[in-house]
Amino acid sequence: MTQGKRELNWLGDTKEIVRAFPESARLTIGHDLYLIEKNEQPNNWKPMTTVGRGVRELRAKDSGNIFRTIYVVKKTTGIWILHAFAKKSQKTAQKDINLAKQRLKEVE
Repeated sequence: MTQGKRELNWLGDTKEIVRAFPESARLTIGHDLYLIEKNEQPNNWKPMTTVGRGVRELRAKDSGNIFRTIYVVKKTTGIWILHAFAKKSQKTAQKDINLAKQRLKEVE
């Protein structure tokens, strides 16, 4: 069952960061966000319980680099993009988790 399109809400500098991703990563993230807007399942995501309940991470690769976009869907207010970044190692840096947590508090 598909509902109407949900609104994207970009916190901080997240929109500029995603726009600066390499083209293939930007297109992957953009397509997944489009699916979420249409209330459909994105292609490559995982839960981010370290940030908070209901928070998910979109994943994209480009030339061996790893790009992430952390978001949460709120039924009444839409999709909130909490953080976007290039990953340097397998584990997400604590500073990235902390920033996403801080921004999550803004929308709760």
